[in-house]
Amino acid sequence: MTIESTAPPQARHKPRAQQKRIKKEYPAAVISIASEPAPSKKDEGWLYFWGKHVNTGRHDWSILCKEDQASWVIEQKESNVQLTEGFHFSDQRVKTENGYETRAILDEQFYLDEPEQDDPMAWQEVPVVPQPDAEIPADPEVMRRLDTWLRVLAECGVEPSHDRIAETAAGFCTSVEISKERRGNR
Repeated sequence: MTIESTAPPQARHKPRAQQKRIKKEYPAAVISIASEPAPSKKDEGWLYFWGKHVNTGRHDWSILCKEDQASWVIEQKESNVQLTEGFHFSDQRVKTENGYETRAILDEQFYLDEPEQDDPMAWQEVPVVPQPDAEIPADPEVMRRLDTWLRVLAECGVEPSHDRIAETAAGFCTSVEISKERRGNR
């Protein structure tokens, strides 16, 4: 006895081999700088600038840079220098408020050494007035203490710097003055 199906006959076919999706390979991007760096609203602590693709049909790119790199970017923009992906900038993982995301970031080797700017209010010109050489008599007690201190250092093989000698002499002067005041108040 044969059992026949009541379902209509179906077409039979071989399953198609699944095609692998191949990501389109682009050459390393070459861009020209299209804008000056501005503070990024999405990535706190970073500046960004736009790059226009020169060698591919890809969309324009925003590239992150640090504040000390901004002057370098501006100089390259004015000189029409083209930046190359993988050398001047590359994709890196950056911590954002949404976790880690990939961003194009200018390599840290590209910056200008800028001189530190002095606070113009901090510097005041003071005329140099030559002072007559005044002889200040040395206190014999200060000289005795200083001489003893220098001999002890010499026996120990220590040679003090000029600043250290001046500091020590000032300390001896102060202690001698205090001693004299105490003796005078008795």
